[in-house]
Amino acid sequence: MKFAWLIPTMALLTACTGTSSSTPTTATISPQEPRGYQQLAITSDLTPAPRYETAMAYVPPFAEVVLFGGIDDNGHTLGDTWAFDQHGWRELHPATSPSARANFAMAYDPALREIVLYGGCTSCGSPGYHLVQDTWAFNGTTWRQLTSLHLPAYEPSPLLSWDTATGALELLAPPPGYGPNPPNGDFNSNGGALGRWLWRTAGWTWDGTPPGPPLFVQGDVSFVPEPGSS
Repeated sequence: MKFAWLIPTMALLTACTGTSSSTPTTATISPQEPRGYQQLAITSDLTPAPRYETAMAYVPPFAEVVLFGGIDDNGHTLGDTWAFDQHGWRELHPATSPSARANFAMAYDPALREIVLYGGCTSCGSPGYHLVQDTWAFNGTTWRQLTSLHLPAYEPSPLLSWDTATGALELLAPPPGYGPNPPNGDFNSNGGALGRWLWRTAGWTWDGTPPGPPLFVQGDVSFVPEPGSS
């Protein structure tokens, strides 16, 4: 019998942030602390291949976590879709999927009732490296490409989450027109300070509001609904 560990409630935001002292600090914003871990008895023998630079998103209507893409131990960019629930992992076989990629953003959109995926790169860090700036939605069965007149500037593994205040998905990325290769890799120089891009059904728009914490170096963010809400 296989086992996995599930945390019942997730912290809203836990991130490693960079400061001018170059000493990383940890910022945590949590309206509801996790109660602890619950051990699950896994009945499935299937598991995704080891990977990194991937993303996962929880889908409330299906009570499962969806994983897409990433980079395997051999440096190959992946384009597979997996779902995890209380019984374990299962590989999904959508009729349509985004291209294989890593360093992308993915989050659940309650308005669409679908997962939204944005950006990333193919052959990341290898010959043939290519940035992608497309947007996709996953309904639990298949992926479909979404259209937008404006596209966020590239940011590796950007933070993406639903915000009830704006009624939109919020992406933390550089402003319009900012190139994919900023000087010295510093996304906070030459006008490239990170700000908010909003995704609604009409597409992406630049809001420009800077993030509250210092510039994010690496982290993750997740929307936590009010107790009793769907």
